[in-house]
Amino acid sequence: MRKYFSISVLLVFIFLFASCTSLRTIPISENRYDGMEIFTSNVPLGRDYQEVRIIRVTGGWLSGPRTKMNRLVRQAKRAGANGLVDVKYDIIDGKNRLTGTAVRFM
Repeated sequence: MRKYFSISVLLVFIFLFASCTSLRTIPISENRYDGMEIFTSNVPLGRDYQEVRIIRVTGGWLSGPRTKMNRLVRQAKRAGANGLVDVKYDIIDGKNRLTGTAVRFM
């Protein structure tokens, strides 16, 4: 009985302290990506804009955030936008999702 208890404690310790985590980021320099202005929150004060549409890009684990960001920017440009606001990267039901509101700055 003691042997099983020791093994189970060891397994719990391994799972708690040796779990794998990763951080996936999208490089955005000076709030720009491929010529498009990108904001992960609301638009800065004093900027007038018109919302074009909400764009959502999803994919599996093999397509990373950079691939999804390229697709998001392409779709926003096709819709006539020159910026993206409230851009969010999350994982829902095992699928990566990148969402943003395409806007046209005045």
